Amino acid sequence: MPYTTADGKQQFIVSSQGQFNGFIYICSIDEIRPLKAIPIQPDLLVTYMSHSIKSYGEMITIGYQTGGIELVMNGNFDKRMLVKYHDGRNGSITATCMTRDNNFFLSSAADGLLFVY
Repeated sequence: MPYTTADGKQQFIVSSQGQFNGFIYICSIDEIRPLKAIPIQPDLLVTYMSHSIKSYGEMITIGYQTGGIELVMNGNFDKRMLVKYHDGRNGSITATCMTRDNNFFLSSAADGLLFVY
């Protein structure tokens, strides 16, 4: 998932399965190795990522196959908020978004449910 940092640097975030699972990697086109490896639970599979810029700042959304969603504000991966309302077995996150007025957060998943927070 590509994005631009507040200081104008082009970066992207990836996750992996297999040997390199258990991390989300922040990368740059200009670097050979990842800039940072952010640990996640080793058994989690990332199924969705998005980046949005709103009036209150940047938000990176990461969805997992367990129905969990992590919200990262302004690129600060040290302070993440995890919400989990979808089914843990069939609730793989498929999409998220904020309403235009930024009052509500919506999530959908493979369990067929749409949640409004």
